[in-house]
Amino acid sequence: MKITLAFETVVFDRLHLPGGQVIPAGKSFEMFLPSDGGIENDVTEIDEESLLKFFMSSPGSQLLFKRLDLPPNSRFAFSVREPIRKNINHPDFDLVIWNPSSPHLTTAIQSKRVKVTAINDDKDKVNKLEGVGQVVKQARIQREEYGFHQNYIALFIQTFGRNREKQNVLFRGPSNETFQEIYDFPQRDSVHEDVGIIFIKITQPTGTDFREKGSIGICRERKYRYLCG
Repeated sequence: MKITLAFETVVFDRLHLPGGQVIPAGKSFEMFLPSDGGIENDVTEIDEESLLKFFMSSPGSQLLFKRLDLPPNSRFAFSVREPIRKNINHPDFDLVIWNPSSPHLTTAIQSKRVKVTAINDDKDKVNKLEGVGQVVKQARIQREEYGFHQNYIALFIQTFGRNREKQNVLFRGPSNETFQEIYDFPQRDSVHEDVGIIFIKITQPTGTDFREKGSIGICRERKYRYLCG
């Protein structure tokens, strides 16, 4: 049976204008150009914590809050260990989100990144997918050992799509075949029944720094189940 997944997406391109510059009336600026020189800060090369911090400082954080039914002014913290973690051998919590007025409704997320590089318009190279099974185990410990209201796995798909030259700049994310491979990630059948799954696409479509031009898309593919009793 085919399943259609809808990603809520924000696209962005920044234009830098020197201070004091006079802009003539009627002047226009081109945005989302298909090519632009060399490569600045390949999105697939940044580490997981840096990626999380970029994401939570971007408009993507509000998309996440919306998808998880959280207030837009929610607070969050990265790599949380103490004083929550009970056992030094347990994983830390990659992202914890809460509202001070309702701490009992705290959300905890275990994240894993998958790196996708477009080889050409039809083919991708996928790295780190084999490591996703570890986050399944971490999320199970998180669910069974701690009292978080919501528990999620978040797969961050970091895509460098510069070589997908025949595609519009706005559509240079992972191919359908690549996303299907990621969707069927290792040990997917072992994900705890109370743990939700989120897919987050962060796409760098050209050589321009991914923080300057790109897109962020979010899909809550599987909702958590409320913890009761």
